[in-house]
Amino acid sequence: MLQFPKWKVSLIAFFVAIGVLFAFPNFLSERQRASLPGFLPSESVNLGLDLQGGVYMLLSIDAQPAVDKRLLDVRRDAGQALQKSPAIRYSNSRVEEGEVRLRVLDRAQTNEALERLRGIARPVDGAIGTRDISVDDREGGEIAITFTAAAIEAIERDALRQTVEKLRPRVDPDGLGEVSIQPQGEDRIILEAPGVDDPQRLKALIEAPGELTFNLVDDNPASIQRAVETGRARPGWMLLPTEAPNEPFLLVQSTPVLTGDMIRQASRGADESNRPQVNFQLNTRGGTIYGTVTRRNVGERFAIVLDGVVKSAP
Repeated sequence: MLQFPKWKVSLIAFFVAIGVLFAFPNFLSERQRASLPGFLPSESVNLGLDLQGGVYMLLSIDAQPAVDKRLLDVRRDAGQALQKSPAIRYSNSRVEEGEVRLRVLDRAQTNEALERLRGIARPVDGAIGTRDISVDDREGGEIAITFTAAAIEAIERDALRQTVEKLRPRVDPDGLGEVSIQPQGEDRIILEAPGVDDPQRLKALIEAPGELTFNLVDDNPASIQRAVETGRARPGWMLLPTEAPNEPFLLVQSTPVLTGDMIRQASRGADESNRPQVNFQLNTRGGTIYGTVTRRNVGERFAIVLDGVVKSAP
């Protein structure tokens, strides 16, 4: 019969007890786990797809709409560049086959048009300038403006990153699930949702179009209270939920000042005090509107609304 020193038996018993202690929450309900004292472990073991089943999805990202959206911005800026004094007359400006095309009406102005268009600087996933745009003279006085391969890759990376960031709050809005969302390669995303037994519902959440708007806020306490009590806001305004615990509702203007299609790109950042902030760049039309509205509403709040929920209101 094997004989073990008492200290070895005690050590084994100690680690077995620790294991039992950490495993114990798995046998309790969520309410029971929440009532455990703070010094005891209360988290259950997260079981993966192989142990509890669930949904595995491989998503493919089509980045061409993102490229086309940036090309529309280039088209607007190209028009502004050609309209500067002395104006260069042009026609048939369009986005076609991955490039901006237009026709200069006076061939004598072609070289001047090329110089102006080559001076357009486009921010794509950061500060990217004229070297990332190719401007070519085609037959018949037509000019083509395209992004370089490096700029297109930057746009595609940004589209993949933004898609990953948008998926998580949709499929796991409370941040309490075990959903894993990871990019794979240049245009794919792996999504794993252990314990989910309704893949069609998850698919519907992913495919639902997102709506991003910027709306002016009415901070009048009486107006907000009246809307909360009656369940409806006065004409032209709407009462929306927020993510701020100290401000559950906000009264915002129904007609948005800006819409998501005016945003050229958005990214996470930090301010001078290292607090989290969102950095975004607007296209030409959005920038003009933003400048006008903020100049007319100094000191007023500006709600950032995603899918009907106010994310913040600086």
